[in-house]
Amino acid sequence: MNKYFDIFMPIGPSDYEIAEKSILNKRQYIKNLGDIYYCAQKDLNLSAIYVPESKYPFDLESVKENIKCTEGREGWYYQQLKQLYFGSLNLSGLDDYLTICTDVFFNQEISFFNGNLPIYTYGHEILNQPYFSHMRRLNPELKCFDGKSAISHHSIFNKHILQELFSDIEDRLGAPFWVAFLRAVDEKESAAGAAEYELYFNFLRLKNYPIETRVLNYLDTGAFWYGQNSGAPFFAYHWYLRSGFKNQKENFKKNVSFFLKRLFNQHN
Repeated sequence: MNKYFDIFMPIGPSDYEIAEKSILNKRQYIKNLGDIYYCAQKDLNLSAIYVPESKYPFDLESVKENIKCTEGREGWYYQQLKQLYFGSLNLSGLDDYLTICTDVFFNQEISFFNGNLPIYTYGHEILNQPYFSHMRRLNPELKCFDGKSAISHHSIFNKHILQELFSDIEDRLGAPFWVAFLRAVDEKESAAGAAEYELYFNFLRLKNYPIETRVLNYLDTGAFWYGQNSGAPFFAYHWYLRSGFKNQKENFKKNVSFFLKRLFNQHN
């Protein structure tokens, strides 16, 4: 029997409008799912358990104070830390949780454990070297063990292994993990200078934890209907692509309306 786990989703304002739809989709397709938790700037009254930002030992201001970031990306690092620290909040009796982007939707049933073994999906991304430089500053033994990205819009975390990771870094650097994580970001690379998924996955490899990996042909899109009919096991319905697609649709409608009016006037 496959292991049960919870879901944790950090939800930003750009995804508020799709959040409930996303939660219902995950309940429909993800096997062995426990509870769904989410964190946002406010309670969105969703069919999931709300986690206030005040639960965390850091906030956005403390993130800004501890990172040399000039790219306006502090919120992105704040989200990463929320995902890493969710297990430390001890809100659930389960040991494992899936962090997943709100904009991810599934088209078919999917498992994230094979028995007790967590399953990790390789990402489509080209390896971003600053991520690995960052993790080496935290622990010189860390590296990209598989030669592939572990970033694929979701990841399974175990709260006990996370505590091991936190202790390892804190013992080495003499600071709370979240502070060390932020201070290890190179200012020149702060637009994309750290990745919690790469850090955790390669810590698993370093410590030889048994896991499974897979490749899934997922899709990134701004058109929900296209993702839903793509045949992909899941798709990411990104806000920055949605906004562009909406503009294209509006422009198309305006052009068609203009053409029809012009055609009508020519015949009257």
